[in-house]
Order: sequence, then C-alpha cells, then structure tokens
Amino acid sequence: MGGPPVTAAITFSRGSLVRFIVRTRSLLETRLSKDIYHMPALDMLLEFYARATRSPMSITDLCLATRASQRTAVRHIERLEKEGMLIRRGDSHDRRRVMLELTPLAVKTLDLFFDDVLASLIHDPP
Repeated sequence: MGGPPVTAAITFSRGSLVRFIVRTRSLLETRLSKDIYHMPALDMLLEFYARATRSPMSITDLCLATRASQRTAVRHIERLEKEGMLIRRGDSHDRRRVMLELTPLAVKTLDLFFDDVLASLIHDPP
C-alpha cells in the first residue's frame, strides 16, 4: 500500500474514537474530491457527537463545521429530523436563529455504533 506497515498500541475510548474518525474524514477530504467523498448528514451527526458538551448549534455554525453549503445543510437537517436524529429549537437569545441538537435516539444510536466499532477493533484488530 505504499511503505512498510506501521504498528502502534492505541487505546480508544468512545470519545477519542469519534475524534479520530472526524480527523480521518477531514484528512480524506484533502486527498479526494468532494464529489467522491462527501456525506453531509454523517458529518453533521459526528460533529454534534464529537462535541463534549453536545450543546445546541446554529445552522450556520453547523455549516461551517462540516463545510456544507447552507442549502445542502438544510436538506440534510430535514432528513435527520425526519429520522428522529436532530431537533430544532428556537434560540432563547435571538428569535431569528434556530438551534439544532441531537435527540436522545441519535445519542443512543451513535453510542451503540461506536461501541460496536470499539468491540470490532478489540476482537479483530486491523
């Protein structure tokens, strides 16, 4: 694949695994065109999940964090809402702004997914 194999002992927690995936997706985006490697809905879920506080985000902040256009973001936000993964709330400080947050279903689903990934790494390391 392009050089000798590199081995390392790595310990992952759920949080460090999520941050690792977000970083590797970002690295992959530098190597592949956006047309080949662009999954805005997944990027949005990962961005929310990776934030330690899981605090609400505005649509604008989510667009900046995931490098998605406003139009693309809104389309995927609507899909994530229909799937029960995101909810919209009004901003208590600015009535013009809409805040988004993960639902308990999204957190549980992502928790289980990352637990499965961690178990897979333990039982069948690369």
